[in-house]
Amino acid sequence: MQKNKRLLITGGAGFVGSSLIRYFLKKYPYYQIVNFDKLTESASLSRLSAENNNPNYLFFNGDISSERDVQYVFEEYKPDTIVHLASRSFIDRNIHQPGIFIQTNVIGTQNVLQYARATKVAKMVQISTSKVYGSTRLGTGKVDENTPMKPCDPYAASKASADLFVQAAFRAHNLDINIIRPTNIYGPYQFPEKLIPTVIGNILKEKDVPVFGDGQNLRDWIYIEDYCQAIDLVLHKGIPGETYNLSSGEEWKNIDLIRKILKMMSAEETRLDFLKDRLGDESYPCVEAENFRHELHWSPKFSIDEGLAKTIEWYKTHADWIEEIYSGDYQRHNQELQE
Repeated sequence: MQKNKRLLITGGAGFVGSSLIRYFLKKYPYYQIVNFDKLTESASLSRLSAENNNPNYLFFNGDISSERDVQYVFEEYKPDTIVHLASRSFIDRNIHQPGIFIQTNVIGTQNVLQYARATKVAKMVQISTSKVYGSTRLGTGKVDENTPMKPCDPYAASKASADLFVQAAFRAHNLDINIIRPTNIYGPYQFPEKLIPTVIGNILKEKDVPVFGDGQNLRDWIYIEDYCQAIDLVLHKGIPGETYNLSSGEEWKNIDLIRKILKMMSAEETRLDFLKDRLGDESYPCVEAENFRHELHWSPKFSIDEGLAKTIEWYKTHADWIEEIYSGDYQRHNQELQE
């Protein structure tokens, strides 16, 4: 990308989106960043309060599943490039309310593709998930980008469907598009529905730490700064049409990761509270990321110990943000920050 480009980030008020906006504004001060977000349950504009006075940061409150909103963003802001992050991902809700995942993740993606093509956007990066490959229960084992998709819950199915629309747009319309399929991301400002902030937050609030099932499910973990760098590389150097798996090699059983955090925070294992396993919460296959490492020369800078230490320290020093999220006041703050 050249200087003075305008980058549209959908879902920019979420955990990854807000982190990416801060990353790009710092690294590329000559880019204009447009944040397009509906402000649903896991979004919080307070993540970007420090950026409000930056003249290169713009915000539009809209819904990617609304063709009218998408058309307005593309015609009003005229983005040159897109990182498409907007997505519904809550595990519990995806099992019982699959329709909202189809609406946002599939129809929303098609709306973005339609206007990216109509306005001749130069580059688009679709953020998917390694969950499209299914679970170890389905016998997928170790996977690469050529492994067939076998989603095992509505969320993963909706992301797989969106990926197919993206691939079709590349083949049919020659759009310069890449797909990134990451494993699990963690770091500051993550919503407490996710595992690592739940554990840290409950320890800080002196609550029991939930462990779903027997805690044996495996996950690979990527620290948010490493993830932002990976997206940056694909946006600027990705081979058109290529799909990139992203993993760190930091694969942990949930119970072992929880015990590590307990130890790092000097908390007792008596705090563990074993609960019934959640539907759709399974071990996912080991993801090969050789394309990322060989083509784009990416490797994680932060080990799990380093990433967790930085994350724990951030949550310790941002008790006000944790309290805001737990109390639900972030919805009120979203409204105030728009006014």
